[in-house]
Amino acid sequence: MQIGKYIMPLISLIVLASCQEDIELHYNREADQRVVIEGRILDRMGTQIVRLTNSDDYYSNKVSAGALVEDVQIVAIGSGNIYSMSEVDTGNGYFMSKRDFAGVNGETYRLEFNYKNEQYAAEASLNAVTSLDSFNYVYIYYQEYKIGFYETYISFTDPPEPGNYYFYNVYLNDTLYNRIIAGSMFENDEIYNGYTLRNWRSYAFHQEEITQDTNKLRIEMLSISREEYNFINALIIETQANGSVFAGPPADVPSNIKNLTSENHGLGFFAASAISSKEITLIKQHNTSTNNPIFEN
Repeated sequence: MQIGKYIMPLISLIVLASCQEDIELHYNREADQRVVIEGRILDRMGTQIVRLTNSDDYYSNKVSAGALVEDVQIVAIGSGNIYSMSEVDTGNGYFMSKRDFAGVNGETYRLEFNYKNEQYAAEASLNAVTSLDSFNYVYIYYQEYKIGFYETYISFTDPPEPGNYYFYNVYLNDTLYNRIIAGSMFENDEIYNGYTLRNWRSYAFHQEEITQDTNKLRIEMLSISREEYNFINALIIETQANGSVFAGPPADVPSNIKNLTSENHGLGFFAASAISSKEITLIKQHNTSTNNPIFEN
């Protein structure tokens, strides 16, 4: 009989047709918008800056500034000092303290603000940071590949108490080099607690990134909390390391921005840091690879 060979395709067609369902995705409903915080109190005298923006459409390429944010202030819980903040770059969400102040080691700072008539708060404690003893660089040229790198190194002594966390910023001619979080260096002292590190490798510059003969190079070592360390790790995993067939399911990035009115908590992180820094002069090396007119001014 020939009927059997037509039955299975017919059944498959019916099953597939019955499973069809239209799914409408809502990427950015106004009710789902959440406030996003970027801010850090530093132990240097000056204007303290916090940025408040809104979450936006997945495909959006613009900044959605926190226009609905009000009553922004920093409270030093230990001393009771209150520092009011005002928006200075309208449209980009930057709020600056109305008076200069420096963060104090051991103090806990509380960011408070109102967003869409709901009260938010975040707390961060400022921990001390060890001093950088030295900062230097070495130029390494690979003759076989006609390519060179400027590798930088730092030296410091980690405190004997365990649980220290560090984040590093490096500036090339006063321009922040590690603008992308995935390209930044951060670490804990689990493998070197209490030791003195000599010529610990930090950032490396490709020869084509050094376009001037004489350059100013500055590195900053910031103390960060364990919570911020975990936040940075999770942020990199969810934005840079996910998407392969071996990756786990997406997960929320932790945040310390709490909504005191409802369960619609904020995104981002509010931090406090002490800074140790060193500055050196980097002299450009000239050879057949670094004299490439395509990359030099």
